[in-house]
Amino acid sequence: MPFLELPERGNLRMYYAVNPIFDPKTGSVTNDSNPIDPAKPSLVLLHGPLSSLAAFSAQFSDVRLAKAFNLIGFDSRLHGLTKGDPRPKGKHTIENSADCLVAALDFLELSSYAIVGESIKGCNEATWIALKRPEKVRALCLVSPSWHTSPQAVSDSMINDFLPMFISNKDGRGDGTGSLPEPSIKIVAEARIVELFSAQTWRSDVGTILSFWPGHNELINSTVTDGTGHSSHDAEHVIRWFDRQRIPADRLATVKQPVLILAGTADTQVSPLTAAEEWRDSFTSAAGGADLRTISGGPHLALYTDYSVANRFLLAFVTRNYGAI
Repeated sequence: MPFLELPERGNLRMYYAVNPIFDPKTGSVTNDSNPIDPAKPSLVLLHGPLSSLAAFSAQFSDVRLAKAFNLIGFDSRLHGLTKGDPRPKGKHTIENSADCLVAALDFLELSSYAIVGESIKGCNEATWIALKRPEKVRALCLVSPSWHTSPQAVSDSMINDFLPMFISNKDGRGDGTGSLPEPSIKIVAEARIVELFSAQTWRSDVGTILSFWPGHNELINSTVTDGTGHSSHDAEHVIRWFDRQRIPADRLATVKQPVLILAGTADTQVSPLTAAEEWRDSFTSAAGGADLRTISGGPHLALYTDYSVANRFLLAFVTRNYGAI
């Protein structure tokens, strides 16, 4: 497995994948580190909160995207297989997480790249990177971005209700079986699954997709169900991002790259259309104006619930706009 060693970022050891290869018969990853083709544009994929780059299996295995781009993904700090020194409680913001990703991208010495961010974390990280490396970022794609800041009722519920349940087995409080208490199972299921599948009975076999990725079982056990004492450090920071500060409006107004925003029409709770419109209207200087597109009947996290449609949007937009600035 490939890792980037970034000691200047608090001994960060960041897991990443470049043009991973899938076995066409099993769908499993056979090689997650391959050379970057200098003749192709690069497309960087940034996952949502409490997730990992394994969420982009449907993008990495899409022959259309693989033919057109170098596909690069990272496990952001506090996520997946990436490790680093503990962060001060409540002091590691989404912007700080974006800074870690900027360091990783600088290390790879990419001359340019387009960025795709998904959900609250990925979209904010992607936008911060576009602001911090405007000379590198050729296009910005935000999928299910949620609001700039969460409504107070949402952040209060996530921090006061969801978080205590979610970490109830951590810090040595579990019984060692790896099972969640019944109240935790209910609240985790509601937060992580109902929104995905409320619009349709089936859109994507998420469990199967994720099981193909190296280290996934370790990841799930350590972040959700491990009852043997795993630290609550990562989850504490990530869930508190629901009470985040918005990226300043005057900064957003300086984004000149082409911008695509994708929203599912059935995503009524996490990232409703009004939230996507809020983002669109903030990019007042985007090349050609920010482009908002919807996926009919799509719930949250369209990159794996409606990956075929979403991938077509990404392919067309990035191909058309990569050289626009």
